[in-house]
Amino acid sequence: MVKIAIDAMGGDFGPAPIIDGLLSALRKNRYFTAIAIGKKEEIEPLIPSNYLSRIEILDTRDVISMRDSATDALKRKESTIYVAIELVKNGKAQAVVSAGHSGASMSLATLRIGRIKGVTRPAIATIMPTS
Repeated sequence: MVKIAIDAMGGDFGPAPIIDGLLSALRKNRYFTAIAIGKKEEIEPLIPSNYLSRIEILDTRDVISMRDSATDALKRKESTIYVAIELVKNGKAQAVVSAGHSGASMSLATLRIGRIKGVTRPAIATIMPTS
């Protein structure tokens, strides 16, 4: 089963819309679980009890804001996005999702995880071929 690390605090409006999106995705797809990274006391009340078996909450206090520079994220090892990317790097998750600071997410992913061989520049969003 695929495990996805979710930066639950990265969005402009706190964790509520992020968790709403996560719950919607879990309703439609039974083939993944999630690790929601952020302030447990804010995240936990947003998750219905019947989803707690599919969502692990990793309590992390620091959040990279849009006012922070992307390079600040490299130094803040307890931030939600740093922890999420480390989960992928260490094989504890297979993907990261963040609605937060794109520059911080991209910088951390590139420097901590690295690039796919043959890919010279990372993409924020790209069209994926489908059948």
